Amino acid sequence: MRKPSKSSIPEQIEAWLAELPAEMPLQAIPKPVQAKELTQLLADNRVGSRSMTAALLWLRLGEIDFPHQVVQDDRSELGSYLHGVVHRLEGDFFNAGYWLRQIRSNTMFNAIAMSIDEQAMATPAAPIQATWHQELLTPFQPGSFFSACENLVGQRNPPESDLRFLGWLGYAEWRALWILH
Repeated sequence: MRKPSKSSIPEQIEAWLAELPAEMPLQAIPKPVQAKELTQLLADNRVGSRSMTAALLWLRLGEIDFPHQVVQDDRSELGSYLHGVVHRLEGDFFNAGYWLRQIRSNTMFNAIAMSIDEQAMATPAAPIQATWHQELLTPFQPGSFFSACENLVGQRNPPESDLRFLGWLGYAEWRALWILH
């Protein structure tokens, strides 16, 4: 799996990412202060607002409007996957699954699964507590993850350990996509 070179990711953006929590939101949540910071970072570092880099950075905040504009007409594997993530965060799980099914090759899924496995082994504090947590990781299947998110979001009072686990897994998925892009 290729990793971005230090020269391809501006240090300001890497520093900004390092300050964010090691969890992804399970639903789209506006974050006005961080959105203002990101808008400035993108401008300062000449990152195009309609680039995959910008789409991934907006998704990292749980923002879906800008990423949706970028991936809406992108039929690449990465574009389709990100389109699925946008709809997962939106709560439109049927459409999220549709975009995952548009990916015809297992190459991307395998690369994401391998990255998540590496992250789980390298993170001693990974919040893997329940049997179904481990089953979701071996091997990681995006469709199963999307279904788990749908089930948890639909619960009135989901267990905190499950929320932490899926937030961590969403972050691990995002890191894998960041590396792949």
